Amino acid sequence: MKNLTKYMSYFCCIAFLCVSCKPSAADKQKEIAQMEENTYEVYDTTLLNQLISAYKDYVKAFPQDSLSPEYLLRAGCIEIKLGKGGDAIQHFDRIINYYPQYEKLPEVYYYKAYTYEAVIFDIAQARAGYTEFINRFPEHSMVTDAQLSIKYLGMSPEEIVASFNLE
Repeated sequence: MKNLTKYMSYFCCIAFLCVSCKPSAADKQKEIAQMEENTYEVYDTTLLNQLISAYKDYVKAFPQDSLSPEYLLRAGCIEIKLGKGGDAIQHFDRIINYYPQYEKLPEVYYYKAYTYEAVIFDIAQARAGYTEFINRFPEHSMVTDAQLSIKYLGMSPEEIVASFNLE
């Protein structure tokens, strides 16, 4: 029994040390801010992928934090720039499903539709996405952009220019 108490004491001390060594949300935010600053200076896909990983790690560690949906949005936007449409869609869907009160939710729907249009080249999904955005947020300032995107979906730049001459 004495040995059991001794081992339990060791275990509790080790568990306490492991928990107390975990970085705080503020520490991770500072780390992310530094990484963001570094990516502004130079376009480096390795740094951008590391930043995406940092965003995802933050969300995993602090899912209820108010910055979590913001970091997912930023990760999705970087994924768009990197041509990783499927990954961007996953980030946007996660925001839609887990953070329905997020203040930038309309933009998330718009970016999701844009990703289908410009990165994945799925015209049907893009049209459905823009339509959903318009229906959910009819007063949003980007509704006109979404309507124009639907109008010109699947058209080449030449076809779009030619359509101006017809109007």
